[in-house]
Amino acid sequence: KKPGGGGGGGGERLKEEARLAREREKEEARRAKEAEKARAAAEKEARKAEQQREKERRAEEKKREKEEKKKEKEAAKAAEKSTGGRGRGGAAHAVAEGPPDDEKLEMDKLVEEQRRAAGLPPLVEGAEPSGPELPTPERPEFPPASLGLAPAFGGELGGDVGLGGDMLLVAGFIHSFPELLGLRPLPSVDDIAQAVYDGEDSMLLASIHTALLRTVLADMEEAHAAGAHITTGLGPGVSIDRGLQHAGLLLEEAWAWGYDVESWRAHLNMLTWPEVLRELAVAATVG
Repeated sequence: KKPGGGGGGGGERLKEEARLAREREKEEARRAKEAEKARAAAEKEARKAEQQREKERRAEEKKREKEEKKKEKEAAKAAEKSTGGRGRGGAAHAVAEGPPDDEKLEMDKLVEEQRRAAGLPPLVEGAEPSGPELPTPERPEFPPASLGLAPAFGGELGGDVGLGGDMLLVAGFIHSFPELLGLRPLPSVDDIAQAVYDGEDSMLLASIHTALLRTVLADMEEAHAAGAHITTGLGPGVSIDRGLQHAGLLLEEAWAWGYDVESWRAHLNMLTWPEVLRELAVAATVG
């Protein structure tokens, strides 16, 4: 027997035991990590399912509210048609709604002329209309052809499509909020029309959309941080800023769809804005 042989064997056993202990610790750590990942995945799926249920509930509420408003509008139109806009309750309606607008006054005049031409007496405020029910008169063309006005826009900007009016609205918005968009010099209507014609290749169009998207994302995050998306637990008579609430809920919708809003903000540029706009439209249920 060689000297020191027994001590060497004991050292090897200790090393082997230490190695086995390390492997057991690694295995336990691995199992714990897998269990944690499984738990996190289950919680994520539960949150996703809850968000989906909440989304469906909100969609159902919106649908129900839309149907109720539609029924109310149809009932109001039917009542207005049956009374020519002046039937029973007209005075109370006028007080509640304020002074009538120009279209209402114009329609009242057309109804009066129609009844006169049909040999019927004029309508009396607060009384039921007499005589047979007449069809709703059609509004005359505006501006009248007798004026001989030349169209403000030609080609695709004019005609039935009427893109020229939209261009004027866009130009007016840009000129009203130059600091928000950071566009210098301010584009003209011709510049905007050319940008629309160029499409996604237009630097002006990209600059406008990028600035607007950054503003929308900032509003979404600020509204959500302020708790504007929380509608439960509010007492009666508590007023809510609907625009602020919608911005906060839009962030919740984006998360429910699985979109990374931070990635939107970090990677929004002249090339990526169409995709960011598409995903935002999907989250807003208009895509």
